Amino acid sequence: MVIYVDDNNAFGIAEVKAYLHQHFQIKNLGALKYFLGIEVLRNKKGISLSQRKYVLNLLTDTGMLTSKPQQILLWILIRNLDPIKCPKKIQWDAAYCVLRYQKSAPGKNLFYLPNRNANLVRFSDADWASADGDKWSTSGYCTFVGGNLVSWKSKKQTTVA
Repeated sequence: MVIYVDDNNAFGIAEVKAYLHQHFQIKNLGALKYFLGIEVLRNKKGISLSQRKYVLNLLTDTGMLTSKPQQILLWILIRNLDPIKCPKKIQWDAAYCVLRYQKSAPGKNLFYLPNRNANLVRFSDADWASADGDKWSTSGYCTFVGGNLVSWKSKKQTTVA
């Protein structure tokens, strides 16, 4: 269990720790620095989440650390990916495209501003029959809590309308 407390209330934090310790075996690991491959950096302006270390390790492991970066991530549509027992050239090319994009800026991150409100705002949009002429619709959404992005998704329709 990971608990984040956005407050300087030492008494309240100690109270929660004591309660949890009564019911569970717990260990305080201190300030969060890494979690599931995500680096967590804090300063007075807010919290930054980055996968820089993960991306650099991935590029090293795949031998693409010295590859030419790609500045724009192109939309790639590959069908019938489940399961990929023997990937085809187009699938490998798509994977390399994503890695070259990550190479262009491995330190891209999400930055969360401190905010006292918990307003939930969600935006959604759809592009019916797509502007690129392929007749497939695209839909997507993004969700903000307290003005900070917490989830997003974009999906291209699997069949033509």
